[in-house]
Amino acid sequence: MNDIYFISYDITNNKLRRKIEKKLKNYGSRVQYSIFQCFASTEQITKVSNALENILKLQERLVSDGDSVIIIGSMNADKINYIIGEAQKLHQYTIF
Repeated sequence: MNDIYFISYDITNNKLRRKIEKKLKNYGSRVQYSIFQCFASTEQITKVSNALENILKLQERLVSDGDSVIIIGSMNADKINYIIGEAQKLHQYTIF
């Protein structure tokens, strides 16, 4: 069964940002400049997450302190996957 996932990235280096964007275009559609929406199974989103992690590890010298990539699988804070970065706890800002 497929679920909706949102993948957001905030990358300062242009080269690294383009690599992340190019990879995400293979898995989903852009809903805002740095946010993609994917309809995927758990296995597929794990594959996406691993692919993004590999890019970031291979290009580690280009990653800055403020950079982040976040995968959100639902509005449940337990399903938020921080790949890199120190994003704030989203459950503090939950909108009902």
